[in-house]
Amino acid sequence: MPDDVSPFADFLDQRRKEITAEWLRRVRGDRKIPSADDLPREELLDHLPYLLDTLIKQLRGTPVDHVDSQSHGEIRWKQQYCLDEVLREISVLRKVLIEELFRFYRDTKAELKLQVQASDLLHACLDLTISNSTAGFVARRYEETNDQLLKKDHQRLQMLRTITHEIANHLSAIQMRVSVFKKDRDSIDSCTESLSRSVTAMIALMKQLLEFATLDAERPRLERCEPDSLFHESAAFGREIAEQKGLAFFGHRDPTLGEVVTDRHQLHRVCLNLLTNAVKYTATGEVKFTFWGEPEGNWRIEVSDTGCGIAPEEHEQIFNEFYRASTCRETEPGIGLGLAITGRLVRLLGGRIELDSKLGAGSTFRVVLPRNGPATND
Repeated sequence: MPDDVSPFADFLDQRRKEITAEWLRRVRGDRKIPSADDLPREELLDHLPYLLDTLIKQLRGTPVDHVDSQSHGEIRWKQQYCLDEVLREISVLRKVLIEELFRFYRDTKAELKLQVQASDLLHACLDLTISNSTAGFVARRYEETNDQLLKKDHQRLQMLRTITHEIANHLSAIQMRVSVFKKDRDSIDSCTESLSRSVTAMIALMKQLLEFATLDAERPRLERCEPDSLFHESAAFGREIAEQKGLAFFGHRDPTLGEVVTDRHQLHRVCLNLLTNAVKYTATGEVKFTFWGEPEGNWRIEVSDTGCGIAPEEHEQIFNEFYRASTCRETEPGIGLGLAITGRLVRLLGGRIELDSKLGAGSTFRVVLPRNGPATND
């Protein structure tokens, strides 16, 4: 059979430039392959020359090794393709080559039997290419999934170490104060205060862990709320903890902000978490708490402080579970769950959280929420 279809192989060999240009044009214009839009021409063409070589060799009866076509899928994985896009662009190549086959046999008036033979060989070659390319793509995804699982295991181990360290510190403090009790009854008052702080810290830690563990099961309970009540409830808390630390507190609500739809309880948790963080990491100065209206059916909450600030390279990581900014790791206790919990709650409410911060110049956390509550997929 190869002798019968080898003229078609020669035809394809001569039309490489036209085939490449047509395939490139169609892939660029295919809305189902969006990942191709931003790729340079050389990266998009990738294995097309190799795929044409493989097909032409098969049509000529030359043995080929298809294993290398796996790297097509591997490269597409690195280029952020999804599997549907990989299959789609090979399907585009199939259509282009079938049209070339029709053009060739229309011009040569070859027998139908030979057309069928060439078509079968073309489809078999491309089917094998799809199989190998898919295998390469899936293999890379499997490797990345394993890497992610290993990373999660490392994070869990780090979490356990951090929690153990925090609890051990509080228990050591308690043990030390109990020892003092036994030796010096006159120091009961100071020891009692220290014991109370340690126990309070341990209870807060356990509550935060429990809150984090149950977040995925949370569902918003939406209701129409007046901004006044939402604002004053949280502002009262922020003012109290700020003034206890000697910080100035400023609160402001946009008077044009009308009724909003949200989960009052979850929103209150967001505000309290952000206010607690602001006060915790601000030694001197002030904390600001504001509600603002936003265009396009949104509104926002801002919490600003004059604290230690967060380095630009840590802005994205700061919302990761068990991550703590380098500016506070040594000075303040914690396990790095507060902002991770806050970020999840904000997403639960259909919003997004943003950060503006500079080292030594304070931070502003901005929560943008939809006025009418999170979108539903009913």
